[in-house]
Amino acid sequence: MVSEALRNEAVERTLNESLRRMLESVRPEGIFGATVERDGVTLIPCAEVWSSFGVGGGSGFGPATANRARAAEGGEAVSGQPTASGGSGGGGGGGARGRPVAVVVTSEGKTRVVPVVDVTKLMVAGMTTLGFVAFMIGQIFVARSRGRRPGVMTAMRFARALRRPLARSAA
Repeated sequence: MVSEALRNEAVERTLNESLRRMLESVRPEGIFGATVERDGVTLIPCAEVWSSFGVGGGSGFGPATANRARAAEGGEAVSGQPTASGGSGGGGGGGARGRPVAVVVTSEGKTRVVPVVDVTKLMVAGMTTLGFVAFMIGQIFVARSRGRRPGVMTAMRFARALRRPLARSAA
């Protein structure tokens, strides 16, 4: 009983410490970086901060035959005597993420916000759009070459168009 109380206390301390560290990242100091001043210009970096945390646990007790209990202990099995068996467990996890979103610039009594452009996200969005447009143009040309009217892409046509290249590569 004492070891379980010590274990529960250690788990509680660990979870409290983890939660405290994660919540520190959501404070204004975690969102607005250190102010930089040079040549009469003040820069304040701003970030988007995201964090989440979850915990869970459970326990259960129920009947177990003496055979299972003794076999688990490495002993010889005895038939059919019921015993109590149980256990408990718990766990937790979380994460935090931050990314720069803007810089507040103050100079000569004027303040403006300069957004930080994420070039990687723009490139991924552009490539995805370009790929979809190329796919649709290809489908129009395929339909015309087969003498069909390249009408509206129905869900069934779209599914067939996706399966066709997969069937060719499997053969």
